[in-house]
Amino acid sequence: MLNFFEKNVKTIIFLLAIGTIIRFIFGQGLSNSLSTPLNNQLMVDLAPLSTFGYTLEIASLALLSFSLWRKMKLFSLTVAILLFATFASILPIYTSIVFPLTLVLIFMSSIVMFQGLYVSAKKRITSSLLAPIYGSVILLYFVSLSLFLNLSLPIISYVIVYGIMVFSFLAYSITYTVKPSPSFKRYLISYVAGGIAFASMIPFYILVSTNRFMEIIMENVIPYMTGFVLYNPYLLPLAIIFSAIALFSIISLAIKGNPYAALGFFMIITSAFMATVGFGLLLLIVSPAVGSALITYNEVKEKNAQILLDQSEEE
Repeated sequence: MLNFFEKNVKTIIFLLAIGTIIRFIFGQGLSNSLSTPLNNQLMVDLAPLSTFGYTLEIASLALLSFSLWRKMKLFSLTVAILLFATFASILPIYTSIVFPLTLVLIFMSSIVMFQGLYVSAKKRITSSLLAPIYGSVILLYFVSLSLFLNLSLPIISYVIVYGIMVFSFLAYSITYTVKPSPSFKRYLISYVAGGIAFASMIPFYILVSTNRFMEIIMENVIPYMTGFVLYNPYLLPLAIIFSAIALFSIISLAIKGNPYAALGFFMIITSAFMATVGFGLLLLIVSPAVGSALITYNEVKEKNAQILLDQSEEE
């Protein structure tokens, strides 16, 4: 049975991508928009899709952790703890164990991320460009813990932290090379598609920066949707520009030949900043670790393929 799941990892990751996108759009986006003047019956009717997105994402994570048990044991163990916490929520003692579970998941997720960085950097030096991303996630984990422990922290510009993560991934996506190297035509298509994705955010930027009413609405929606706490509301247009750059990086890298890393970064930026509101769901704590595992998935595949090649040569 394990071999069956290992052979269908791509299908499982595809289902994970669908679940993540639905969770972000309908769970973090649409559900939080219901409290704004944009509320209408269609949005209310679509809101239950958020439950489907969360369910599909958790189910896909369970299958993925089972499939990658031989290759990423620590990652699989972290997801197993998440699944235990999910089902433990029906127990009467859950409220007394939720904080210890949060600590364990933050600790395990942090280790998974830096293990992934180590594996990637050994395979390709440009993977060290991901270090600011994982460092930023650790900072956000600390912000989440400060909410539980009622600690005072200095004011952090989360938009700037977001920008650091986005430009780190932009540098990674540009310098990433696929083996065998794709044709010039594919490179061209990847950057053209990325450019179109970037351009698709321009109307939103113009709308927010020129319409004060929409700016006020987005100042309320975006913090709940993404976790960005806008201490300076005039940074909202900058956050939109960063999102456009992130979209460019994700689309171009996916077409270039590494859709796993593209999905991984999307999972990181759509979940890590929810630390500013205490995450709310334990799934969002683990999502950055899942994202880091997906970013390093190609390197792990290449490593295992090399091991099999060396074994065949010895025989």
